[in-house]
Amino acid sequence: MSSVSDIAPSPQPDGEPSPGSKTWPRPLAAISLFVLGAFMAKLWMGLNLPFPVCLLRKLTGVPCPTCGCTRSLAAWTRLDVGQAFLLNPLFFLVCVSVLIWFAARAIESKSARTLLPALAEVLKKHLGWKVFAAAVLINWIYLCLTLPK
Repeated sequence: MSSVSDIAPSPQPDGEPSPGSKTWPRPLAAISLFVLGAFMAKLWMGLNLPFPVCLLRKLTGVPCPTCGCTRSLAAWTRLDVGQAFLLNPLFFLVCVSVLIWFAARAIESKSARTLLPALAEVLKKHLGWKVFAAAVLINWIYLCLTLPK
């Protein structure tokens, strides 16, 4: 049985995992969840099952910020990138970010270059929670104006 020290990275003084330490394969898990979710959405639609009900939309008529995500995932499985974007632009950007993250981690694992710590620092410094909150708000307004009633 493995212990926590076998799985968790041992941090260096700067907070980065030490070279050669075992880390949980987060990018692989993220991409696996993305692919699994996409194919579950496609299967759901293929079986003509009803979409999950959004309680906010059912009670108020206003879509929630995540409305359209299931349909967007189904569009990804058809490689209909334009439709995936139109159904929920913010979710589309999250999906693209996961794909870029996975690619960056793959490049890091095959080369001596470190891409993600530098990117994380830029994001921390320049894109804080205010930008994320603004993006959610803009996306929500877009959904309210464009999703069918």
